[in-house]
Amino acid sequence: MKLKGRVVAVVVLAAGVACSHAPSQERPVYDFRKSAIAVEPGRKTEGAFPSADSGNDVAYRVAIPAKGSLLASATATNPAAQLGIEIYTGGKAPLAKGDAAKPVETRQLSRGTYWVVVKNPRAVETAFTFLALFKPADPDLHGAPYKARAGARELPADNGHVSDRVDYSGMTRTNYWRIDTPAEGDLKISFDAEGANLVAEIEGPQGEPARIDPAAGYEKKDLPAGDYYVKVYAVGPGDAGPYRLSTEFAVDPCRNGGAACVREGAEELKLPQDSKVGEVDFKRAMQRHYYKASLKEKGRLTVAFNVVEPRGSKVEALFLRPPEGAERIIGTGTKEIDNPGDYYIEVIAPASGDYAKYSLQTTWQPANFVSGDVVELGRNPCLLTVQAGTRQGVRAGAPCTIVVGSNPAAIDSCVVDQAFPNLCKVRPLGAGCRIPSQNVRVQISQ
Repeated sequence: MKLKGRVVAVVVLAAGVACSHAPSQERPVYDFRKSAIAVEPGRKTEGAFPSADSGNDVAYRVAIPAKGSLLASATATNPAAQLGIEIYTGGKAPLAKGDAAKPVETRQLSRGTYWVVVKNPRAVETAFTFLALFKPADPDLHGAPYKARAGARELPADNGHVSDRVDYSGMTRTNYWRIDTPAEGDLKISFDAEGANLVAEIEGPQGEPARIDPAAGYEKKDLPAGDYYVKVYAVGPGDAGPYRLSTEFAVDPCRNGGAACVREGAEELKLPQDSKVGEVDFKRAMQRHYYKASLKEKGRLTVAFNVVEPRGSKVEALFLRPPEGAERIIGTGTKEIDNPGDYYIEVIAPASGDYAKYSLQTTWQPANFVSGDVVELGRNPCLLTVQAGTRQGVRAGAPCTIVVGSNPAAIDSCVVDQAFPNLCKVRPLGAGCRIPSQNVRVQISQ
């Protein structure tokens, strides 16, 4: 009996040993690095639990191209599931972990490969959507030169059409465009964004940027002339897409130029002599100024035009003969008037950026006149004694002009103060007694 008991004991022991070496039905340890699915940042990936590899873990492999942060999230279709996120590098401990329903973000990482594990601790059956985003340390790393005002490309103020693409995670986050408005006017900008979370703003010389609404666009009336910039950018990680900008610009070059900015409102010249000072400025919407000389007889009109400031200005003056003739006035010139009527002088700032302060002097010499030499120049009072009088048809109050030598251009206008049989006293109206003492003649209108 003792022998039999020993035999039984041995059999039982053998059975126990045999049981301890039986194959296990448990799932092998999940190696998330070997099982990870490669994904691109910014692209959504669909997954499901239970996982074919681990049951309650799904791993993804993400490569980031530059220094920055990695954000990861997973959205479950089953509300009962409470998924988690863990982000790893080469170590055993996660760099970051948290609730997968909101993005889990790492600290600043170097360029390289990282692993994200979506965890299902409650083992709830569910599908989910996984998204990894790259948040670069410099979202404009590859955006030069358009990422700053200094490198802005040109966007014409009127009928301008441009397009491009911005990408936050692609490190081309920002585009700048420059609009040069040639004068004060009304500006419209349309912004068509095809990507997600793209913003366009207009920046002026002063003041806060203004948003350009993708639906309504941007409109500003009476916008001062100058340089404006349109900034288009992607708001955050993953935001990217193409866009289009277009412009309309309405300018009235006489918005601030007053009535005389058009020919119909021309300022009357008071002849025989008049002196004017004025200003024209293209950008300030005061591009032109017109003057009108109503000439009722034949004669000569002497015009002197001078740009006071700035030097080198392209502002010019034109003498307009009816019906359509135009002659540029350079310095001082005399215009022969053969047909009485209305004549115009146009002072114009031809193009954007042109402006000037100027002076304009006009002197009228009728064709019918009595000419007499100056025989005496009185200084106090300033009176010229002229060798022509009532016997030659001179009368007191008659207008006259003063010329020197054979030059037909008048140097001043005057009026007959007193008339005697063969002499008269003439009073200069403009230059006073700053008149040469020799070879001076006076032409007295009849």
